[in-house]
Amino acid sequence: MLVCIDPGHAESTAGKRSFDGTLREYEFNRAVALYLKYHLERHGVKTMYSCDVETPKDISLSNRCKTANNAKADVFISIHANAYGNAWNDANGWEAFYYKNSLDGKTLASMIQKESIALLGLKDRGIKTDSLYVTKHTKMTAVLVEHGFYTNKTEVEKLKDKIFREQCAIADAKGILQYLGIAWVEDAEPITKYYVRVEHFGTKEAAQNASNKIKEQFGWYNYVGSETVK
Repeated sequence: MLVCIDPGHAESTAGKRSFDGTLREYEFNRAVALYLKYHLERHGVKTMYSCDVETPKDISLSNRCKTANNAKADVFISIHANAYGNAWNDANGWEAFYYKNSLDGKTLASMIQKESIALLGLKDRGIKTDSLYVTKHTKMTAVLVEHGFYTNKTEVEKLKDKIFREQCAIADAKGILQYLGIAWVEDAEPITKYYVRVEHFGTKEAAQNASNKIKEQFGWYNYVGSETVK
């Protein structure tokens, strides 16, 4: 079985961030995608991404679908965080979408829904049919999952939390595994991992150049982020 994981948007996608600038949606989407890959693969499920998770460039929806279709993936899951309005508001909760008339899509969405509501403590906005591009133009069972609102002051803090991000991935993984007929197995004891924080740079270009050099020289994954310091 092959699962195509689609982390929605990219670092360069216009908008798609909290009103205070502390969270880009892609940061959440990508983090959940990485956790999801780990939890599926430790159950013996093959995975792939619909795009290069290390590039800041947004990839078109058509290319994402083409990648999944060409690989003949069995399941496609698009990972997102939700948004509403032009200012902070009370819209909140979890929801998922599948293509109309897709019974398999409905089944998968329902399984992920059950696990997500039990695990995440978010309002259940339900599973819904819609003609979203990625659920319509993929040839396999496909869902798009919205894991909370980054336009809600309470939920945006959850979306920035590493533990919550992995919980989202675990809920998604449990639903997918149930759909594939694979029993969930709890992870082994957590392993402490250490990281290297290299340097602050005055411009994004300088940071990206350093990132590229690290990748070229060592082959290490790294991510260019930003923060505002007063």
